[in-house]
Amino acid sequence: MSRRNAQSAVLDAMRQVKHAGFVASKGSRATMKAASTQLTSALWHSQETRRPYLYTAGMYRRSFLNWDAAHSDGQGEVPRRIFTLWTGDGPLPEVRRHGLDALRDVQDGIEIILVTPKNVHEWIVPGHDLHPAYENLSLVHRSDYLRAYLLHHHGGGYSDVKAPNHHWGPAFDQLAQDGLWLVGYPERSTQWVAQAPRRLGRDLKRNYRIVPGGSSFVARADSTFTREWMAELERRLDYLGPLLEQHPGGVRNEVLEYPVSWNDLLAKIIHPLALKHHGRIAVREDLLPDITNYR
Repeated sequence: MSRRNAQSAVLDAMRQVKHAGFVASKGSRATMKAASTQLTSALWHSQETRRPYLYTAGMYRRSFLNWDAAHSDGQGEVPRRIFTLWTGDGPLPEVRRHGLDALRDVQDGIEIILVTPKNVHEWIVPGHDLHPAYENLSLVHRSDYLRAYLLHHHGGGYSDVKAPNHHWGPAFDQLAQDGLWLVGYPERSTQWVAQAPRRLGRDLKRNYRIVPGGSSFVARADSTFTREWMAELERRLDYLGPLLEQHPGGVRNEVLEYPVSWNDLLAKIIHPLALKHHGRIAVREDLLPDITNYR
């Protein structure tokens, strides 16, 4: 995007904020907030176009990004399958069943694997058991953990139980042909990027369009990215383990004393890692699933 185009995008967003202010005066605070987020995102993106992101070792002090995992040769498997998860003991709700059916209908030629408590043992790699704290995680955070585990050890795709908007064949092709480690969809605005302190937080906001969302992606097994993803995930669970024993999670975040915040085990790990390894990460709009009416 040229500087002129970036400035035009900012002006358009400002006009929308002005219009939203008029609407908000009639009681639409949600509209005003959405327009404000759009303006903020446009401002950060205009800065990114002037200063393209470049990661250098040690640029973020006291960040887990400084703890490199053993480098991978990047030749892990990319099987044409998509894992999806249901970590509860009950059946899929009707809306989720529709999402699963849509996944199977749209992804013709790609195997869809629903992993549940009844069959998760089939995917556990000998010598690499699930973390001891896993059973004390909320159902949502179990899903965060399992998507990392499955993609690191087995490779392929992951999707929430939501309807896809497009076939994933081109994304699998891109991952296999371009020597990438992960292909996802771009985060939609600064509102969706993980919160982080100081420079890292500013860089995530500025570069939100190159950061992959967590609802669906395809990944190469045992890449440097997935090694560092799993390493940081397990470090956090090592620390949280004793607290989780005292205050295990429920379904989402309804347990007051539960010690894990919403994004601790997913976005706060994969978003910074995507900046660190952005040369081996790609984003494409056709991986964005249907994020409406899925609950």
